[in-house]
Amino acid sequence: MGGNWTGKIEYLYVNLGKTSAAFTLSGNANTFSTEHRNHIFRAGLNYQFGKAGSMLAAAPAPDWRGLYVGANVGSSLGFNDTRLAATGASNERFLLSPRGFLGGAQVGYNWQAANAVFGVEADFQGSTSKDNQTCVIGCFAATPSIGAIEQKTPWLGTLRGRVGYASGSALFYLTGGLAYGNVKTTITETIPTGAGIITVDAKRTGYAIGG
Repeated sequence: MGGNWTGKIEYLYVNLGKTSAAFTLSGNANTFSTEHRNHIFRAGLNYQFGKAGSMLAAAPAPDWRGLYVGANVGSSLGFNDTRLAATGASNERFLLSPRGFLGGAQVGYNWQAANAVFGVEADFQGSTSKDNQTCVIGCFAATPSIGAIEQKTPWLGTLRGRVGYASGSALFYLTGGLAYGNVKTTITETIPTGAGIITVDAKRTGYAIGG
């Protein structure tokens, strides 16, 4: 973008594995499992240290080397295969799709040899991603629900490597590495013999790939 400033548009696929839990709710034994798969689309702005110039003055040549810090905003969409089984009541398989906005910061370092660019980057995101529209059985206004499900991802982050090709003022790259995050799933059961609520709070690690 000129001087010490670069912008980016990025896609990441984040896989945080699967969470499983067994618990008793409303007097029934339950088993629960859910996957954590997120598609993240975001735009960012970085400031690169160690270069002379300003945002109004174009750099004399593309130079991606060195330390940079920045911020980003975007959105995420999850497709999480989920199962909930309650003894004597239901055995359900369904899809949870948390979606929302995210924003955070990143820091990274690049090395460059001619047009080849290699780098590392770490980021941390706060997120509004949530699915509170899912109900398992009896999901009508006049009928108590056996299982109302809410799933959200309050935060996540990645630590990734990068390999890219510099062309003109642009850098095209592939990236991949470690991902981590917090997924909270709240299950509310209401049956004729009682009601109950439980939250499965999972802090997971997995992987992220994108470009």
